[in-house]
Amino acid sequence: MNKTNFWFNLQVARSIRNLTQAELSKLSKLHPSSISHFERGKREPSLHNLVRLCRALNCSADYLLGLNKNDDMNNFKLNKIKEIIK
Repeated sequence: MNKTNFWFNLQVARSIRNLTQAELSKLSKLHPSSISHFERGKREPSLHNLVRLCRALNCSADYLLGLNKNDDMNNFKLNKIKEIIK
């Protein structure tokens, strides 16, 4: 895993959703210090924790891992449009 891409993409995904680290911690059921360590590039998540982060942020692992930069924004925009239409 490329730590530089991951920690940056995690911060971006959390920020565009207006979530604090504490809120992401609750949504993902991960310890707050884990979120902090991931975002500072101090640790990498296990596969299980990566899945938890993806579910909490409603984004793909490809986005968080830096494999598809557009994926997260496209999903985020699509979800916002769905909310508006409701």
